Amino acid sequence: KSTDANAASEEMMKTIYLVIVKQDNTIENIVDIELPDTQEEAMVNILVTAGQKTVYGFANLSDDIKAQSGLSALSIGNNMPNISNASLTIENGYTIDASANKYLPMSNFTSFMVYSTNGQSFSMELIRLISKVKLNLKNESGKKITLQQFAMSPLTTSSVYLLPKNTSKPVFPAGYTQASYSYNFGSGFSFEDGQELEYTTYINESEITGTGWFQIRLTTQTGDGTATEERIALTNLTYLNRNDYLYLPIILTDYKLEIDVKSYPPIGGYPALVVY
Repeated sequence: KSTDANAASEEMMKTIYLVIVKQDNTIENIVDIELPDTQEEAMVNILVTAGQKTVYGFANLSDDIKAQSGLSALSIGNNMPNISNASLTIENGYTIDASANKYLPMSNFTSFMVYSTNGQSFSMELIRLISKVKLNLKNESGKKITLQQFAMSPLTTSSVYLLPKNTSKPVFPAGYTQASYSYNFGSGFSFEDGQELEYTTYINESEITGTGWFQIRLTTQTGDGTATEERIALTNLTYLNRNDYLYLPIILTDYKLEIDVKSYPPIGGYPALVVY
């Protein structure tokens, strides 16, 4: 587990799926294991021949993701298909569900040389396919607030690449689509003045295709429930890459902006006109 305070235990690796490919493009070995919850480090021993290898590594892949990306059809001794452009669709608002073995999917690949000697090792970082967004909401309005809806746009709604094309900036399949994502809050998302609430969700890596930034819309209900307000904020980001963590502290106040435009005539001129 990461020592980062923003890391959660449910975001850890639960399963590992490794495909080891020889230089002639045949699959030499497949590792498919479930990691024990009681250990922070797991080990598996495999036998491979000497030579150049490419390893495709995945964590927390569901059966559906394996089927979408073609990984479920792989077998030892067969040729490894080109999965550099393999893609899959992940819904915005992705949630972790331990009861359904649904955790955060991760992926990457690397190459290394195996020699006929002991003590060799290689490292491969597994990168989460999705981004994490966390809202920290503080009520400074002087009255009770009930959260109704959170919306963010524009987010990728079509498929994304299974493997990272670029670890610093997102790259998308041709013809990808974007739209607004919204989440309707249920019960339990009301808080009094001076209290704080948090909401975490997982979204697809996304980018701004024109000018501007990501837009956040928060619909709230205040007081006795008769007044509904829509609050809008902008990030200063033009893209969210896979595995990015976006933390949004939002203070909800009772401030209202009233624009008062006044026209002052010359002395002895026409009467003053006040427009609101």
